[in-house]
Amino acid sequence: MVSNPNHGIRRLGKVEQSRWLGRRPIVRGVAMNPVDYPYGGGEGRMKGGRPSVSP
Repeated sequence: MVSNPNHGIRRLGKVEQSRWLGRRPIVRGVAMNPVDYPYGGGEGRMKGGRPSVSP
């Protein structure tokens, strides 16, 4: 049996409290820059991005 079954139910009031627990914000890859993610960047939402860099 778990010692505190209500542990996952509690609401974190502010962003700082979730950061104190080590939970980082989730960022979509499309919203990133092209250097950070293969499908990132661009003026509109489009498929593809950088050319492949495989040898």
